[in-house]
Amino acid sequence: MSRYFRAPHNRGGKTQEDVRLRSNIAYEAKEVIENPRFILKDKDYNVNRREVYIDVRNIPERQGLTILSVVVETTIEPREVVTFIPQRKLGREGEVIYDANCNK
Repeated sequence: MSRYFRAPHNRGGKTQEDVRLRSNIAYEAKEVIENPRFILKDKDYNVNRREVYIDVRNIPERQGLTILSVVVETTIEPREVVTFIPQRKLGREGEVIYDANCNK
């Protein structure tokens, strides 16, 4: 993880395949934090001050492109990863506070 973020807790899985998949997604989550496509305010940002870092990643175990959302707690330093969520489609999210294409 970058020096600004602590790694999420790894609770493991029931199978070696699950552990390997979680490990691979955790690595991709690190990449998303370091080079996000978007950063959004969490839908409950006024309550929890969390941000959501988003990018599209190729995760072979998930058979194709995956939207990877990484939820980050911003009220503590270093910032902490709360969770990461691989998903097929993007749900309704909060206000965009960073767009990599507009911030070059």
